[in-house]
Amino acid sequence: HNFIELYSIWINEQKAKNEAEGPKEKEIGQRIIERLDYNYNRLKSNINYLNDDKVFRAFQLANTAMLIQIIISNDTDFTKKEKEKSEINESIPYNDLNFFKEYDYSRLGFKPKYRPFQLAFLLLSIKGITEPQSDDRKKVVDLIWFPTGGGKTEAYLAVTAFTIIWRRMMNDEETSQGVSVIMRYTLRLLTAQQFERASKLIASLEFLRKNFTDELKKENISIGLWVGNQLTPGKISDAKKIVDEIEGECRKQKGKPETKNTFQISSCPWCGTKLVSEGDYGFEAGTRSFKIKCLNKKCTYQNHIPVQVVDEMLYINPPTLLFATVDKFAQLAWKGEAH
Repeated sequence: HNFIELYSIWINEQKAKNEAEGPKEKEIGQRIIERLDYNYNRLKSNINYLNDDKVFRAFQLANTAMLIQIIISNDTDFTKKEKEKSEINESIPYNDLNFFKEYDYSRLGFKPKYRPFQLAFLLLSIKGITEPQSDDRKKVVDLIWFPTGGGKTEAYLAVTAFTIIWRRMMNDEETSQGVSVIMRYTLRLLTAQQFERASKLIASLEFLRKNFTDELKKENISIGLWVGNQLTPGKISDAKKIVDEIEGECRKQKGKPETKNTFQISSCPWCGTKLVSEGDYGFEAGTRSFKIKCLNKKCTYQNHIPVQVVDEMLYINPPTLLFATVDKFAQLAWKGEAH
């Protein structure tokens, strides 16, 4: 409430400034101020939804996931630094929620916090996510318009976390499965970079799901990369060929297996251990399955990282968060599995 009231004070300052303008500028200023008032009222209304215990619980879990994601992204014992198997810090309890509960922020050198527009974007989205019939859901498209490096990704990742958690909490085991969020891009390069950041959030959400299965259900929370086949394999058989090439290089005395890893994921999105390291690799391709495993035996994802990059696997088992490029959506018209 204090946060929203500070916004209200700022809006009143803009109104006072506008009064001193000439007629034409005043008219333009008035249009902008009307939009500010509209969003101020939306924010107030959305905060009231947090009085609902279930909405507040989803909000709490989403913010916890965001906090853990910021910690693992900035801690060198996690994903801040990609590491070989021999560089793993054995003293880190990678599978313990209490480690994050009692986390020592001096390890990061800062205490995580939202920028105002990031928190506002999350608050503005609550009604639209929790009430499918609301005008916020049916009549409003929210656009984040902000410079590169300003923190847009964190803003929409927070809304992603809230959406995924709300769907899990409010539906039964079966209805809550499948794709909750689609992120669609035009540039492939952007997708690979953003995919890495979103994977850390999904790893944090899946970590929370394991700790709160009653609320967040049994199916893994996962992320899938659905882009052109120049970048990722279309079929499991294609993935198997890449794995065979990695294995072949591992066997050579001076092999370079990491150069054969074209899966668009080079390290675990939770602990930062390289997926091809010291003659070992974390990719497993069978005749009907492909999965990625962490090489860190203490990692919560030593058996299965919740990331999928093979088209065929995405059709069999759709991910919670789908990262896709716009060209892939053309396939919906003529490819049955994609549809």
